[in-house]
Amino acid sequence: MDKVEIRVSYFASLRDQAGMAEEKVALVSCSVFEVYQMLARKHKFDVAGRFIQYAVNSNFVDRDYVVAAGDHVVFIPPVSGG
Repeated sequence: MDKVEIRVSYFASLRDQAGMAEEKVALVSCSVFEVYQMLARKHKFDVAGRFIQYAVNSNFVDRDYVVAAGDHVVFIPPVSGG
């Protein structure tokens, strides 16, 4: 299969753990959850994928959404406030 390039943005604690706010990633088209799992291993994220909200091209999506070339994927971890 051909690889696609996507742009990934990290928010809150994920940005801190990745050491960056954004990166471009080339991968075989797969679900947004699988993208998260791959990048969680790379950056050693301590937030399980089931707690992450996923957005693609400014729209919230289900974890099974399949990414396509040029997509902008955003991972949003749970945040606490008070």
